[in-house]
Order: sequence, then C-alpha cells, then structure tokens
Amino acid sequence: EEFEEPEIKPFVTSDDLYDWMSDKSCRDQFVIRYDRETEIFWSETKNAPVLSYGGDREKEGGKVWVHLGVEWSPQGTYLCTFHKRGVALWGGSDFRKLQRLRHGNVHAAKFSPDERYLATWNGEAVDGKVESVDTNGALLVWDVATGRALRDFPQVQASAVPDFSWSCDGNFLARLSRRGGQDLVQVYETPSMGLLGKASIHAQGVQELQWSPTDPYMVWWSPEHANIPACVTLTEFPSKTVVRTKNLFHVKTCRLYWQASGDFLCVE
Repeated sequence: EEFEEPEIKPFVTSDDLYDWMSDKSCRDQFVIRYDRETEIFWSETKNAPVLSYGGDREKEGGKVWVHLGVEWSPQGTYLCTFHKRGVALWGGSDFRKLQRLRHGNVHAAKFSPDERYLATWNGEAVDGKVESVDTNGALLVWDVATGRALRDFPQVQASAVPDFSWSCDGNFLARLSRRGGQDLVQVYETPSMGLLGKASIHAQGVQELQWSPTDPYMVWWSPEHANIPACVTLTEFPSKTVVRTKNLFHVKTCRLYWQASGDFLCVE
C-alpha cells in the first residue's frame, strides 16, 4: 500500500472572542429584536447607542440572520441564535459565525457556566403528550469549541420546560428521567457524558432540581405521595452524599432559590 502524505491545511487565525472587553470606553453590548431585525449595540452613557452588528453579511446573501430568538452566553462570549433547524453561535469583533449546531425545533439552550458546553432542548408537553422533532434526541449536549455533539437524550416524561441543569463549574449535567415507573435524577460527567457512578438517584415524584451557583451541591423537591410528605433534598457531588433533607406538610408546590453566593437556600 502506497503512503499518501496528508495535505497540510493553511493556518487560519481565529477571532478574538474577548475583543469587546478591550473597548477603550469600557462599554457593554446589548441586543434588541424588532420586526425581522436583530441588532447588537454598544451602550453609551451620554450619546445614542452605537450599532455594532445588524446581520449585514447575511442580508447581502439574501438570508435572514435570526429566525426565532437570541440568547447571550453567561460570560457574554457568544451570541446564540435560534433557527428552525438548530442554533448558531456567533462571536468576535464582527460577530462571525463560529458554530452551527443542527437540532430541529429547539425551544431552549443552556450554556454551562464556564461556556465549555451547550445543551439544546426541543421536547415540549402539549395536552399531556410530548411533541418533538426527534424524540430520540430531545436533549443534545455539545462541545462549544468543536461543535461536536457529545450525547443525546430522549424526552422520557412530559415537560413544558427544560428539565436539566448545569453545575456551577460545568463538570456535571443533571436531568430528570423515568424508568420502570421510577422517577430518577441522573447526573452526567463532562466531557465523557457518562452517568456518574453508573447509577441514577431514585427520587419519587421529583419535580425540580437546581445546582448551587458556587459549589457542587444540588437540591430538588418531591411532592406529597400517599402518606409520605413533600421533601426537599440537598446532595453533594460527586460523592452523592445527602447533606440535608426537610419534610414539608400540606404542600402542593415549591420554588427553590439559591442566594447568589450559594450561602443560603430559600424554599418557597
């Protein structure tokens, strides 16, 4: 077999994704949408906002820049735009397209707090049934730098809102699941996206889960069931050690709120 030397591709300089932080006037950027327009502006303290980018390259090619919506990444490095066939990530001084992630009919996208990963979700509960373009991939997890899909998950129980959450450091993704009539909390490690400890956590009736904004603690709550009171459970990861549980009586629903520095947890 004759050896064929691989072609050496020319080096391409990548955009400086943090260019906006070196602005001499220390201005912030914000995005607005109206009619079919999406525009990014520099904020000004005394003068009118200055347009940074408004989709001119796409307009010249006869394309619509944004179809459905936009969302900033947690640190402002990326702008995520929503389209019928997926999402796109934009960044740099002139907002070039960095990644195109194909996932039809995406309703929600959540970056990990460190912006290394992005989870896109398209499952929706309508009249008690799950509607999704691809029910075998209602939730997809992506590597932001490479645009590679790390894992996909089916929508196994009806939900009108995304039922997954990132840990504060982006090392874990937690989601609600159900198997054999049992409600489960499943925690996956990045970047392998393997199930932590190769085992799910049984949490009958679990309704909501949230990570601490500063530490590897996760809290969830379960409603009353038969003669069992509602319960709030606080767990540490990766050990899965239960730090605290609190039974609640005569409770139909709960809301969980972490204090910004993670020192306090409020249960409403």
